[in-house]
Amino acid sequence: MITHLTSELPSGWVEASLGDLTAKLVDGSHNPPKEADSGFPMLSARNIERGQIQFTKYRLIPEQDFKVEHGRTLVSPGDVLLTIVGTIGRTAIVPNGSQPFALQRSVAVLGPQGLTPEYLKLQLDSPNIQHRLESEAKGTAQKGIYLKALAEIRLRVAPLNEQRRIIAKFEELTERSRRAREALDAIPARLDRFRQSVLAAAFRGDLTAEWRAKNSDVEPASVPLERIRLERRRRWEEDLRARGRSPEKATYPAPINVETDGLFELPAGWCWANLDELSWGSGYGTSVKCDYEQEGAPVLRIPNIARGTIDQADLKFASENLDGSGVLAPGDFLIVRTNGSKDLIGRASVVTEPFSQPTYFASYLIRFRLLGGLGIQRYISLVWQSPRIRRTIESMAATSAGQYNVNLEKLKTITIPIPPVSEMEVLAELVENLLGYSESVSQTATSLGATASRLDQSILAKAFRGELVPQDPNDEPSSVLLDRIRNERAEAVVPKAKRGRKARELVEAKG
Repeated sequence: MITHLTSELPSGWVEASLGDLTAKLVDGSHNPPKEADSGFPMLSARNIERGQIQFTKYRLIPEQDFKVEHGRTLVSPGDVLLTIVGTIGRTAIVPNGSQPFALQRSVAVLGPQGLTPEYLKLQLDSPNIQHRLESEAKGTAQKGIYLKALAEIRLRVAPLNEQRRIIAKFEELTERSRRAREALDAIPARLDRFRQSVLAAAFRGDLTAEWRAKNSDVEPASVPLERIRLERRRRWEEDLRARGRSPEKATYPAPINVETDGLFELPAGWCWANLDELSWGSGYGTSVKCDYEQEGAPVLRIPNIARGTIDQADLKFASENLDGSGVLAPGDFLIVRTNGSKDLIGRASVVTEPFSQPTYFASYLIRFRLLGGLGIQRYISLVWQSPRIRRTIESMAATSAGQYNVNLEKLKTITIPIPPVSEMEVLAELVENLLGYSESVSQTATSLGATASRLDQSILAKAFRGELVPQDPNDEPSSVLLDRIRNERAEAVVPKAKRGRKARELVEAKG
């Protein structure tokens, strides 16, 4: 029965059930045949994506089974498809010229009557109806909507001419938001190129070229590097004594030679150094089992290694006691050494502040104990993100059983351009400001993207409140149209369904 609720509706509108507004409301085949090597596509809910029918990953049914009398739910151009099992509420319109196909039970076929297919699809996509579809879904392992419940869902029906105006206006507005989203979607890739360009220019010395021209009398990098070499040996000796060993009876592991062949020419006052020379110790983390129960010491893992910093939001804890040799301290540089994703290999973070309690690191990480103080540690954390370092690490990575790996000895050889200390401070400040600007733009783009998505939902809501286009008093009221449809149904001769069989209206697809 059609119910008129004009007191709450725009002029000329009515409210009616989906069953009253469709000449066909059926689901797909409940017992599809076994998959064949040839035949016609039988689609399911996974083939309805982003408002389109996707002819990918479907099963084939034999041509001889592709018939109404064999219980196949076929479709016609103009039918609206609605997913009703599993992922509920996705819609698509069967276009003219579509290849013939049948459907599984996860998709309902709606033949609109009194509604244009576009208007029906649009209202099914609206927030109110989507919420209703979710609330009507039943089941535990996989939820679904019964056709009876689907037929009782009530829709708002605008006059037919107004429906067409609503669709035209909606498409006009969403085309603008679509272009905006495309522009926003392109921003992350552009920002990444910007970041890589900044980092590459920075560590060639291009960003500080003007500064160098005005500050030619600064202490060259060779001087602090010599101090670092002395500090390296001193820290090695202190570490031996702390472990009860005599440095005089041990062989000092001198830093490996810096290989400069094939490297670009550095600005005046700069020097090449490698990671081994810039650190007094290195090693792998603990392989002790960790979990989220807060009983043992915190252990940093790959998720805790952010872009240059330590993220303690997702900590696990050691299941047994650990000795003090692996405790992290400011200046420790942690590098991801193994992962299934090549992009994660070599990602690194520096510890800049003491932890509130003794904290360790997992065996998937390698630690280098950097020298030279906070300034050089800050600098190395930035230079490590540069394209040249990234390419070097990827060329070093070996693969085994689907895992990428880079070992400690190879990481030691990575060369780093070292500017004078005063220039290093200026350079780090410039890079951090530019990367911060990039991050700010990224966050703004993300926020705008979310706003654009909400805008489409807002447009949909306005459409079915009658606020998207003006009403025209010359339009035939929906009540007249639906009364005519009701009368036509009453006058139609409907064959009585055979007892014990489910009545199903099936329309063969037209190519």
